[in-house]
Amino acid sequence: VRYDPHQMAYRFEFIDVDYPDEVTSQLVYDPGPAVERLIRRLNTMVEGTAGYSAVATRSYLVNEGVTLWQELVPKQLRSQFWERQERISQLTILTNRDVVPWELLYPKDPRHDAGFLVEQFPVSRAIYGHARQRRLRLHPARFVVPPGSPADAKAEVEALARLLSAKPATVSELMPLLQLITQGHFGLLHFACHNRFDPDDGSSIKLD
Repeated sequence: VRYDPHQMAYRFEFIDVDYPDEVTSQLVYDPGPAVERLIRRLNTMVEGTAGYSAVATRSYLVNEGVTLWQELVPKQLRSQFWERQERISQLTILTNRDVVPWELLYPKDPRHDAGFLVEQFPVSRAIYGHARQRRLRLHPARFVVPPGSPADAKAEVEALARLLSAKPATVSELMPLLQLITQGHFGLLHFACHNRFDPDDGSSIKLD
């Protein structure tokens, strides 16, 4: 996914075995302000200050996901997606620090509705110019669970620890976390907490 601010256009390209043609989406407006409003609302929903029930929250997210799909993803790319959807096992979104929450996409077209993109298969992100690690070291595992984490964060950590046959060693404050990162004495570092995103400052996690 590449955004050209001068031409106000997104360029999309599927990297697949058949290498389909690149698709350009010419926008009628700058998506930045709309994305910023969406992110602010998502932050309030995560923090529980929006006053939405779980059902209302999902309905809101579905509507926003469908809107992103229909307004930012051109029809040709949507056709390419549905042609491959049944055989996609994993999707990596490769961007140049683009701020659009593509993970929120809810692909929906006539006769096609398979849920949110992240419900269909694992979705991850990558950045241009960053090489992928070929091996991941999982042990020793460390878990970051700051105050204000989701109610099921503890259960999430315990489940992962069982899968890894690891002790659920947790960190909840900033300085111990920075010390751990500086020393590098860990393999997996798993964050079971909320993440905030600001278009100007990027992602952040609130600790003590």
